[in-house]
Amino acid sequence: KWYSVNADFLSRVLATVEMLEPSVIVLPPYDDDDEAAYNARVAAGSKNRLALMDRKLVSAPVANGSIEFCDLFDLDRRMVHVKRYGGSSALSHLFAQGVVSARQYHLARDFRHLVNDKLPESHRLADPMKEVSAGDYEVAYAVIAKNGSMGQIPFFSMVNLKGVYDLLRQIGFRVTLSFVENKRPKQGPPESDSG
Repeated sequence: KWYSVNADFLSRVLATVEMLEPSVIVLPPYDDDDEAAYNARVAAGSKNRLALMDRKLVSAPVANGSIEFCDLFDLDRRMVHVKRYGGSSALSHLFAQGVVSARQYHLARDFRHLVNDKLPESHRLADPMKEVSAGDYEVAYAVIAKNGSMGQIPFFSMVNLKGVYDLLRQIGFRVTLSFVENKRPKQGPPESDSG
């Protein structure tokens, strides 16, 4: 009986995760000193399509402090969250960051206004106080991994990802999962950040 329940749970988690498509944004391989350098390089090489938002913290009362809106924000309203694989806790942090940020952006006018102030003019909302439609946005997760594959995600993180996916889809956001090839796989653990 317990085995049947566990097997069913496992299959539901795997089915959801495997259903996630990659974003249409194709990010280059990671060959940088850290995530900050990678995000800056990707933004600089994007011909102004991607705004660099990494480490630009925005006040969010729900988080009892400040959070990153995303690492890279696309002209087509994709919130790209980038994380170098470093085990379950790093990935779970990545998935949580995406859901907290997206919900705040969707629900809180003050948060949208603060985000708007940090965006370049080309990426700003005309009126951040006006309600936004979640269906116009994509939460794009990008995992930097040695083999650039699903095999890099521990099961516990898959469970978290399923929960995040279900919540974001209920609100109306598109959710994608992409992998970035890590050309420096022998580095130490990913740096911690507050975002």
